[in-house]
Amino acid sequence: MSLERDDWKEIREDVMLECLRAKFTQSPECRKALLDTGEAILHYFNSKDEKEKKEKDVKDEEGLYWGTGKEHLGGDRLGALLMIVREELRRN
Repeated sequence: MSLERDDWKEIREDVMLECLRAKFTQSPECRKALLDTGEAILHYFNSKDEKEKKEKDVKDEEGLYWGTGKEHLGGDRLGALLMIVREELRRN
């Protein structure tokens, strides 16, 4: 049985955004850390993604979607979503 969803690419940002909202609203420490970034532009880089990049599979595509990648050519969507959550926290 596969746990993968056919529509993952269409829903992944909504799922991640809900997860981030949960994390940063339920943990005072995480909330403070995110708010303490001020107006900084946030980026996500995970060196593990680069090691796994050698394996040409879905993980490679997902890693470059969420992060910047070593060459800074990735989508960096996690950084963008963190900035959305940070702005929401400021308003609430």
